[in-house]
This record gives sequence, C-alpha cells and structure tokens, in this order.
Amino acid sequence: MNLQFSYNIHCGAGFVPHAQPPDCIWRNPLLAAANTPLANWLPPIYEDGISQPVGWDPSRLYNGVLLPLVREVSNRILSTADADVQGDSEYTHLVTFFGQWNDHDLSFTPHSSSIRSFSSGINCDESCYTAWRRFCNLSTPQNEAELAVVLNNTDLARRLIALYGNPANIDVWVAGVSEPFVLGGRVGPLFSCLIATQFQKIRQGDRVWWENHGVFTKRQRASLASVSLARIICDNTGIRRVPGDPFRLTNRSDFTDCNEIVELDLTPWIEAGKAKEQMRLFALVHYTDKINAFSLLVM
Repeated sequence: MNLQFSYNIHCGAGFVPHAQPPDCIWRNPLLAAANTPLANWLPPIYEDGISQPVGWDPSRLYNGVLLPLVREVSNRILSTADADVQGDSEYTHLVTFFGQWNDHDLSFTPHSSSIRSFSSGINCDESCYTAWRRFCNLSTPQNEAELAVVLNNTDLARRLIALYGNPANIDVWVAGVSEPFVLGGRVGPLFSCLIATQFQKIRQGDRVWWENHGVFTKRQRASLASVSLARIICDNTGIRRVPGDPFRLTNRSDFTDCNEIVELDLTPWIEAGKAKEQMRLFALVHYTDKINAFSLLVM
C-alpha cells in the first residue's frame, strides 16, 4: 500500500504509528486509525426490519406469547418515583459520562457482515436473555421459579413472567438490570460478562492498541502507563486540586495538588536530530493542552 495520502508527504516504511514522523501522522490520521468497522453484538431489532418496535404487531408471537410494549414494561417493572432515586454513594457522575461517551461512540459504528460470528449465532427473534446467559456460561432459567433464583427476587420474577410469558422472551436490558450485582461491581453477571467481553474484543481488534507489541517502544508504553485521569484534568483545566481517582466520591480534604501528580513524559517521542524543536513544542503546551498535543504526535 502506498503510504502517501495527501499533502505530498512521504511517510516512513511500515505501518507502525510511532515509527512515523509526527508531521506524517498529523496530516495522515488514517495511519493511526483501526480502519476496520466494529461489529455490534446487539444491533437494533425491528419486527418489520425497518422501524416497527418489537411487540407492536399483535399477530406476531414469540414462543407462543405476544410481547409487551416497551412503555408497558417501563410502567409495570421499571417505573420509579423521583423521590425514591438515590445517588450512588461510591462513584461520581464521571462514570455515567464515560458510559455515555462509549455508547455514543459505539452506537454509530457500522454493522459488520460477520455479526453472527461474534454472537455465536444467537437470534433474539427466538431467544435472547437465556441465550446470552448460555453464551456467558451462566444458568438459563426455564420457568418462573428458576428465574426467581437468578434474580434473587420472587416478586420481580412473577411480574416479568406475567408480561413476557417465558424467560427466553425477556428483553436483555430489562433482565440484565434486574440481576443482582456481582461482587464489587455495579452490574449483574450477564452484563458483567457482555461488557467485559465486548471491551476485550475491541482491544484485541485494535491494531494500534497502545499495549500491542510494536506499536510503541518500551519507554513510550511506560510513559503512557503513568497517565491518570486526574493528571489529564490538571493539564486541561484550571483546576489545581483533584481527587486521586475522579471516578470515586472523595472528600475535598482528600484532594491532591496537581503538582504532586505524575505528569505525562513526552521525551520518549523525541526524534534524533529534532530534540530542540520538539522540546520547544512540549514546553509550549505544558500549561495548556499537553494531552491534545501528544495526540497530534502519536494519533
């Protein structure tokens, strides 16, 4: 493949991003892009294949049962009075922001033609919740009693079966958020499996994942490993005292001064013969946006 994209810049040999000159990567971002579409495990499902919600067609039965509409499920299963909603006592809103960022990023990825290879042939038109639990090597409830054991909630199991008729018909999201949390987590066993497996596949499928051999040098990986969200906040805002872990609730008295948090060391990216020029760039962004400047160099 010819590595000359635009601006008439001839990049170095090979496809390893860190081996290319910074101006080459800056002007040719495709060098550091995955260039491979992600495969959504659970693409949107419509009864007519276009826009009709599942359960909308009164003549369409699933395992011999008419599925409930989403609003009915929301009103009878998931509804909660505002006064009863309590904030998390351990994690900050940044956890939610991070989740939304991932959702927005993944929601607009194209569907791969190999979707079934990622889902082991699971077809949510026939079975969804129990099929995904089987995929995760979890028990697959076949009736109300077994569902009550999985959810550790007899009343909730009864209401779900009253709506869906069969555990196999239950929407993955509804059943997933109904499961009790795994130890030390904020999701149940099914979501713990699906989320972890999805992120594992995203990492393994990324040809320029920073930990992959040959993407960065040993010194560069060590520098990247030292980066923390707290340091990124310090480098990109006027905030001078931050929690060590911004994802966890912390008393203000336990905040850390930014000058006590390890900075990102950019020196491993200095090229031979260009030390003076590149050190001037690093100094320029020291008090403004070090992380964004770094992305221009190695993106």
